[in-house]
Amino acid sequence: MKIKLFTIPNPLTLSNLFCGSAAVVSALVWGDLKLAFGLMVLAAVFDFFDGFAARLLNQSSPIGLQLDSLADDISFGLAPAAIMYSLYQWMPGIWLPEGYPGLAVFVFTACAALRLVKFNIDDTQRTEFCGLPSPAAAMLCGSLGLLFETSGLELPREAISAIAVVVGLLMISNLRMFALKFHGFGWRGNRLRYLFLERERTALRIHHRGRRDGRPPARLRRAGDHRAVYPRFARAGACLPDKRLWESRIVVYLKFFNYICRGFPLFG
Repeated sequence: MKIKLFTIPNPLTLSNLFCGSAAVVSALVWGDLKLAFGLMVLAAVFDFFDGFAARLLNQSSPIGLQLDSLADDISFGLAPAAIMYSLYQWMPGIWLPEGYPGLAVFVFTACAALRLVKFNIDDTQRTEFCGLPSPAAAMLCGSLGLLFETSGLELPREAISAIAVVVGLLMISNLRMFALKFHGFGWRGNRLRYLFLERERTALRIHHRGRRDGRPPARLRRAGDHRAVYPRFARAGACLPDKRLWESRIVVYLKFFNYICRGFPLFG
């Protein structure tokens, strides 16, 4: 059997893998969670375009499918867990100690692997997803590191562990969600996807307009103990976003999540 390793989509998938591996190093070795999240976003861009290129050029193959899953488990399974593990070690705890208990966040990586295996053998997930997609789950968990560095977000270790486990279980649940997979550029068949992108563009425009309209400056908070471990955290402090803005944004996202998931069972 002739195996063709280098088709056009495969270098894009390997770029996804490279970005995910660099994100793990950034989180665990360099201690730069903002860079780690940025590399995860770049990996997601490559992940989107490798599938799009494969469908557009009709170059889908079993090798591409397996390679994509391996790359996704690194970029969207291991990398976000590495970010949460670093956060776990830096954050205060209520009853969980520092050290080995933080390994519990890697339950997220195991669930991501199960989610990707399930996707590979489930033919019903070509137009929609069953369970929370691993890239979306990774962005949710990885963004905690970004908010920590840019806005001074602080969560107890117990919350970080709970988020990792709950989001991991959502990935292997039976929750049906639409897939952001474009089959060409036409409106037919892509209506919900275009509406979703337009809704996101509108939300970003409103958010940036609100920041320009003279909102009172966010308060500053002093650095925590973890900033003494990593000198680059020892700057003046981090701005916290306006509380009302975050509350309204959370409400909007919860309403939209309820809209696309309404009527579908979680497990069973």
